[in-house]
Parts: sequence; C-alpha cells; structure tokens
Amino acid sequence: IYREIPDELASIGGSMGEVNFYRFGENIIQIGTQIMSRCEKLNNIYMMTEFSKISIDDSAFVNFTNISNCVLHVPLSQIELCQSMPCFKGFKTIVAL
Repeated sequence: IYREIPDELASIGGSMGEVNFYRFGENIIQIGTQIMSRCEKLNNIYMMTEFSKISIDDSAFVNFTNISNCVLHVPLSQIELCQSMPCFKGFKTIVAL
C-alpha cells in the first residue's frame, strides 16, 4: 500500500494507518505526534522537504514499531541535519534521495 502526502498539504497529525510506503511532499511544514503509530508494515518514508522549513514533533515517531527496519529517504543536503534531530533517532537507515 502506498500513500502520498500531497505537496499542497502543509501539516499532518494523528495516526497514518497501515501502509508500507509514505512520501511527504515538499511543502509540508508541520508533522504532529505519533503519526506512524500502528504502521507495522511501513518500510520506506520519503521526505522531500528541507528540515529547516519543517516543525516535527519529537514524538512524531513514538509507537512506530517498525522504525528500526524502516528506511528514511531525505534530500542529500539534509542527511546530517536529519541525523541530529531527536525525532529521527530510531531510524537505523537514513539515505539520500
């Protein structure tokens, strides 16, 4: 199952449901709490935005049971910043788009 968060959408919150692939658009500016809870099959997240433009709650990935197996794809220029952000500490694999 694939779910794309449209470029027009600026903020999201609440659980995102049972999918295995997410793509967050370039215009997202806010991600709320526990958005990946109950996403046991999720194995790839693509974040197209620059992290300096986005507010991500530190608990955004709390209760995301598959976080250590999920690959986080981010723009090459954002890898170091992403690795330093508390909300992404559970991801074992962060790669460039």
